[in-house]
Amino acid sequence: MSVATVYERFPALESILDRESAHVTKIVQEMDGEKRLAIIAQHASFLTEHGFSGNDLENIVHGTGWQEKINWIITNYDTVLNPMRFKSYHVGCIVVGADWNAKLDWAKNNFKTILEPMGFNGYHYSQIVTNADWNAKLDWAKNNFKTILEPMGFNGSHYSQIVRNDDWNAKLDWIVAHYASDLHPLGITQSTAAKIVRGGEWKEKLQWTIKHFPKSGRRQSELCSILEKSDWKEQLGYAA
Repeated sequence: MSVATVYERFPALESILDRESAHVTKIVQEMDGEKRLAIIAQHASFLTEHGFSGNDLENIVHGTGWQEKINWIITNYDTVLNPMRFKSYHVGCIVVGADWNAKLDWAKNNFKTILEPMGFNGYHYSQIVTNADWNAKLDWAKNNFKTILEPMGFNGSHYSQIVRNDDWNAKLDWIVAHYASDLHPLGITQSTAAKIVRGGEWKEKLQWTIKHFPKSGRRQSELCSILEKSDWKEQLGYAA
């Protein structure tokens, strides 16, 4: 089915997908893609009113269980997520992978009493639960954040960056053991530390930072920008 045909069949989609043909094309390619678009069109008024974008909807209806996801959102968004200031983008990130219902249930039952008092918001939560070990990451925050990381000046944004990807346990262990002694004396902020360990090759990035950053003449924002790139070693003239 062409994009033009989709909008002819489901004119209500224009109010929410705004002719974003890339999202329409991907949804159409899903099994029962036409049915998925029909359900989105059926709830277009609600979804538009609550700010759901084409990208959010592509995530929500991707894969299996998509009808349950839509139904959960329609039923619970106003009473559960919106009062906790979760945005449509956060919901799209939370439900795109496995265990989406358990992740939403955890937020429904625990976010307000456990994470929000420690300064976490909906975006932080969506990043923490995006990948594997999401339950263990939440448990670590529940049991340790207030007593270990918060006194060191770390906040929910920093935590969500540190644990989002692989090696999250090792990254936390390193931060807890070495931030105060190795990075803080160099003036490296908690925000910069979180960005350094966010991706791959984080141990090498830390080695370079500790050894060479003080003499590099670079700003921390510049360092973070370089470390996000695949050729960061070439740009920094890497030497461990």
